[in-house]
Amino acid sequence: MRPGLEALSSMGLIEVRGPTRTARSALVVHPLVAEASRTHVTPVITTVAIALMRGAVDGRRHDTPSDWPVWQQLMPHLRALLSLAPAVLEERALGELAGG
Repeated sequence: MRPGLEALSSMGLIEVRGPTRTARSALVVHPLVAEASRTHVTPVITTVAIALMRGAVDGRRHDTPSDWPVWQQLMPHLRALLSLAPAVLEERALGELAGG
């Protein structure tokens, strides 16, 4: 995996951003890479992605201003998960995403 990530980085298609006050290090992916990756999404991948999303928002409140920067960082990922075809979302995982 490392050679692939290094190749993407050398072409400017991914970027690692250091930790901030509100988040750990982040991997920023070019929209082209993100879209190409979505063609390989499976229910197993989305279940893991949803579990990671739930873990990232655990304890965060939408009405607490100090949590807003984290919500802003997570919203594109949430939108991406919600825009996936139903065939790659297990019903139980979708319930997790909805907070159920």
